[in-house]
Amino acid sequence: MIAIIFPNRSDFVEYCDDDDVTPSAGLRGYYSSDTNRIALFVQSSKTKGGRHVSDVMKPSIDLFAPPRATGFSTRTMARHSVHPSIQAGLKATLIHEATHQVAFNFGLHHRIGDNPRWVVEGLATLFEAPGIRNSNGTKGKVSKRSRLNLERYLRFQNYAQSRRIRGSLRSFVESDRAFSSVLDAYAEAWALTFFLAETRPRAYESFLKKIAARDPFEDYDKSDRINDFEDAFGDGMDVLETNFLRYIAKFQ
Repeated sequence: MIAIIFPNRSDFVEYCDDDDVTPSAGLRGYYSSDTNRIALFVQSSKTKGGRHVSDVMKPSIDLFAPPRATGFSTRTMARHSVHPSIQAGLKATLIHEATHQVAFNFGLHHRIGDNPRWVVEGLATLFEAPGIRNSNGTKGKVSKRSRLNLERYLRFQNYAQSRRIRGSLRSFVESDRAFSSVLDAYAEAWALTFFLAETRPRAYESFLKKIAARDPFEDYDKSDRINDFEDAFGDGMDVLETNFLRYIAKFQ
């Protein structure tokens, strides 16, 4: 795995320009399947005592721009994945982008063609949680809570209670339009992926394999996305959405 970590934003921006990536105001790092490299930077600021405090240790309040503002269409976002996070620490960014890199390298996602963005980002945000990466956790409620991505969970709960449209799971699955509101979309991508991986692990695995086996030169249109989703998880979209929201809400 090749990861380039820059000591400051200015060097990172210069590299972005060379890599044909538009460095939006909140961009902390990205993975490019063209170069198969991760690029990110550590931002430091001085305290009153003159010591530097790494961005790893302090939360960021920068908001990341939607995909089009970073210079990508929804189709080309499969080639570059930005990491939009309120707490954009080096470790979380590196894990997120490394997940993308591994998924592309092992053929789980296609380097060309359409990859449903909620699938790509859902998997990466899933592995941001330490409990997902730690196989030594105990069984039961405690270990399940340890697998929560707390930042994404809190964002999704806020979104679900105040802005999310009832019955919108279908539109979320059938297209990438939801990512015009990038933080809400990343939160829902995590929540849906967490729900499926925890409650239907075999079906989720089969779903990922089915998407990976698609011909990347063929369009992945709305009807195909919905059909693949419903074939994998059954229940019907309305029932599945109800179960999904109830499952996530119970962790309050």
